[in-house]
Amino acid sequence: FVPIDEDEPANFKESLNALFRRVEKDSTDQKAYGNLKGKFERYFSSIGGKTFSVPYLEKGTTDTLRIQYTRNELLDILVNTSMDRIPYVITELIKGHHYDYIKRKLDGIFTQGNGPSGMRLSVYCADQTAYHSEKVSQQLYDAYPYLKGYHINDVYKELCDCWKVPPIKPETKQPFYSSKPALLADGELDNACRPLYIDMIHHYMPNSQRLLFLNRGHGVNGDDFNQFIQSFLDKPYQRIVSHKQEIVAY
Repeated sequence: FVPIDEDEPANFKESLNALFRRVEKDSTDQKAYGNLKGKFERYFSSIGGKTFSVPYLEKGTTDTLRIQYTRNELLDILVNTSMDRIPYVITELIKGHHYDYIKRKLDGIFTQGNGPSGMRLSVYCADQTAYHSEKVSQQLYDAYPYLKGYHINDVYKELCDCWKVPPIKPETKQPFYSSKPALLADGELDNACRPLYIDMIHHYMPNSQRLLFLNRGHGVNGDDFNQFIQSFLDKPYQRIVSHKQEIVAY
């Protein structure tokens, strides 16, 4: 029931803001990382509508291609960079050091292919895009001009205009209340699905419990999470307790 396509750019920005606060507080290199939030916003606002180009030689070929890219590809690089490296990568992109990052992205496209699967297209087009509001997206871009026109999700309206599938039933999009126990978890630095969503789910599932991993991003997992899952499965109504400062149980 969450309009993720409309929310994702704002979710990305919220995760960056959380990271920027940490950088401002913890970094000892203020020359490089001081006011990184302002530097990021100014630079990415300034290159809106600008087209860059890079020479690229596909592996196994002899003809060099001249490939164009825009701010969207640079934002893609940040979205797919681990949070601990994002501050450094931002400073590099601001300096104009795009080549290594763009080349790595192109290598992935040419060697592995790119784009969503048919199943992903069908699910998103029937669920999200069918109920998507371009008006709301424009409001978001007005609020965050340095993200204007950027789609974090690889399925969006223009693709669904070509990939015709019937929409899901409207009632499927409605939230519902349940007394079932559930274990909900997210990372504070999640750039796609913010912790807001597990709080929203908890509102409708009052017997659910939440875990917030302060140093993690999208898709929490690992030994700690596995132990919480096992504890929950053993006793789903017993209150989960975290003994680690970086994992908040609530």
